[in-house]
Amino acid sequence: ASQFAQIKIQQWADAFFYNTNDGVELYNPCAQPSFQNPYDASIKYLPFLAFLIPLFSMLRLAKFNIDVNQTESFVGVPTPMSTFFFMFFPLFFYFYFLDFSIQPLVVHALFDCYSLAGIVFVFSPLMMTPINLIALKFKTLNFKENAFRFSLVGLSLISIPIFQLWSLPIILILYIGLSILQRILTHKK
Repeated sequence: ASQFAQIKIQQWADAFFYNTNDGVELYNPCAQPSFQNPYDASIKYLPFLAFLIPLFSMLRLAKFNIDVNQTESFVGVPTPMSTFFFMFFPLFFYFYFLDFSIQPLVVHALFDCYSLAGIVFVFSPLMMTPINLIALKFKTLNFKENAFRFSLVGLSLISIPIFQLWSLPIILILYIGLSILQRILTHKK
């Protein structure tokens, strides 16, 4: 097979593995009986919305990964960043769910089926949205050329010891925020 075909197969395998895992990890808390409201029939099917994550990830790969113009920025949230964001939920569930020092309201707000469905509905289309986000590859170490990349790395490294597990969604917010700021500032020039 050609090198191009091998790369495409590898990309599809990565998307299938990582983002299908994200979908399963968000499906599980919603499917647990302790989170269901026995009087609400809609919850029965609501957990399946988590599988929009791998679907949008594969659509993103099909649409944007063959675009050779994405050298300085990504169009839409990249699949690895999506995985990075969605890792927060199973990790939080694993490490903190039975930690009673955390407000139960926070835990139930995070793992309520409607909250998770809302997160999926907001985040999945972001992978397909035609917004330019910072490409995470450094071509050179020139600070002026990479100021926003260095800022993202620096702020991420600062947020990890301060916010620990909460740094996962915070880094995604920083990523999108810095990308928007970069876009605004470069268009003013």
